[in-house]
Amino acid sequence: MKILLGVGGGIAAFKVAALCSRLVQDGHSVRVAMSRSSRAFIGERTFEGLTGQAVIGSSTQVDPDGRVPHVTDARNADVLVIAPATADLIAKLAAGVCDDPVSLAAVCCLGRRIVCPAMNDSMWLHPATQRNVETLRELGYEIIGPVEGWLAEGYASIGRMVEPEEILTSILSVRFRMDGTEEELEEALGRLHLIRRVRAAVLGDSSGAAMTVEPSETVRHCDVLCDAPVPDLSELGGQVRVEELPLDHGGLWTGLEEDGVIEVADDLWVRPPWVEAPSDRSGIELVVPRGSAFGSGEADSTRVTLQLLHRVWDGLSPRSVLDVGSGSGILAAYAQARGVDRLAACDVDPMAVSATASLLPQADVREGGAGEFEPETFDLVLANLSGEQIQQSLDEMMARVAPGGALCVGGQKDHELQALLERTNWSPQDQLRGETFHTVLVRF
Repeated sequence: MKILLGVGGGIAAFKVAALCSRLVQDGHSVRVAMSRSSRAFIGERTFEGLTGQAVIGSSTQVDPDGRVPHVTDARNADVLVIAPATADLIAKLAAGVCDDPVSLAAVCCLGRRIVCPAMNDSMWLHPATQRNVETLRELGYEIIGPVEGWLAEGYASIGRMVEPEEILTSILSVRFRMDGTEEELEEALGRLHLIRRVRAAVLGDSSGAAMTVEPSETVRHCDVLCDAPVPDLSELGGQVRVEELPLDHGGLWTGLEEDGVIEVADDLWVRPPWVEAPSDRSGIELVVPRGSAFGSGEADSTRVTLQLLHRVWDGLSPRSVLDVGSGSGILAAYAQARGVDRLAACDVDPMAVSATASLLPQADVREGGAGEFEPETFDLVLANLSGEQIQQSLDEMMARVAPGGALCVGGQKDHELQALLERTNWSPQDQLRGETFHTVLVRF
């Protein structure tokens, strides 16, 4: 990604150096433009040393190749980040004043433009500043911060620039809305978790999008914050509509999927790799990238299936396990954590196969259904799938259960479980119900 940093004249300018360093370390191409007043707080050589490129320090500057950098670099940038954005600089941007490299770059930039305000609380709360910030939003700028904290004047209040890590998240993230039925959104979000780091996903009522659905289906939307870029429809299954949103659209994120430790049981939890492991507890920890339909431990069906497995594992003591429809691989990961001699998994989705194989390099992971392992049998076969998927693959899954083995079926709604039990005449040895889904265990 090509990133242009516009440094304003505030004490928080030193934080931009840390942001610049992190972006370069992550492999991004970074160039810096500095306002005249910013030099009072940080020198050009700092940024030149970090980026390996000359700072854009003058509106008349010309590069050795003849380019005018405040135009060409701004036009070529994927993202322009202006930080710290003082009240004076924000006023210039809102009015279209172009009298230094930063304000010039802002009007030339064709990509995303992120502004990170930093100033005294009186300046930030002044009606003129608030009017200018609103103007920037109307012009398409994304406004990140400010936050409450210790100010240069020696007291705590609103006006402190957000930390470099939050700016980094904003640079590398996109926000978009998916419209579709609940089943379509569940499938799309599940696929998304396999190809992007999802930071938040908030399900809402119908957005009013014109879509053709069955009379019994309700169109809903899901607002997503994830790593850039916005995925295309082929990556999400092609069933939903995708609309990109401004990063600060709709206020603060609360989200259904804030990164953190996911509690499954007192001695069983799941966390994504970028969340620190808890130091005050003992038990089984599963480190799995975030997921929903494909499993992170937070979705109802996955959590209930994990809870049932955790409850019955010691009584089963399986030595071989097959996870059918593995998704992220979280159920197979639990089996590996408990210790098995033979671990296998399969999924019809190539992305899920890749995700499981990446998570569990020692497992035998194949694309397809349970029949891919014919004629082998397993002590325990796991399947956390929809009712329709279970009905379609039930025979080949049962064929993979060894004599005396067990089949654990999750993801079943009330009517789906009833249909399954009527078809099989099973009498489950164990059963657990979550908010929406059932998981049952049948021994043979």
